[in-house]
Amino acid sequence: MGVLFSILLWGLIAVIATIFPTLIVSLFSLIGNKEGRRRRLLRAVIGTPVAILSFLVSLLVLNIGLTTLTKTDNGIGDYYYVPLENGYRLSFIDALETSGYIERKDKTFLDNVTEIQMNDKKVYAHTGSSYYVLDTSTHQLTEISLPSDEIDLVSAKDFYHMRYRKMNRIGWIVIALISLAVSTCLTRTVSKFIR
Repeated sequence: MGVLFSILLWGLIAVIATIFPTLIVSLFSLIGNKEGRRRRLLRAVIGTPVAILSFLVSLLVLNIGLTTLTKTDNGIGDYYYVPLENGYRLSFIDALETSGYIERKDKTFLDNVTEIQMNDKKVYAHTGSSYYVLDTSTHQLTEISLPSDEIDLVSAKDFYHMRYRKMNRIGWIVIALISLAVSTCLTRTVSKFIR
């Protein structure tokens, strides 16, 4: 249900993001000489939605490709995750405000993770009552008293955001530029047909 709701929500946002700018651009196209007004209005009514929707659709498709490569969630649905090391990942269901869990190959290794940090191949986690260290290379999960002073645990939500940005920051810039180029080319092509 979460994926369907997300798709409907993003579809509604896309429609709203298309309708209002189209109306504004259409109103501005009516200003000026009567000569060419019809062509300006057609370009506004057709060109603006083409520009916006082609940008959003290419952004969505490229986002799915990027997140598949970086093994992070794509923002559609209610399952969030970022990779750790050696096939492990920090995952959340429904919301990032809830505690997360560490899993590998759909097997949960540690549940109710409220704080986490990664150092080399080791993941340090706090579950509210206990501290753990997971050696991702040996797959050993060990309960510890406290992590060393060198390990600064952060909330699982903050760790998710930091890790997600680290994995996708450059990719997002690239896909935004590609989407802008696709939108520009498609809009120019459509505008040439409007006389």
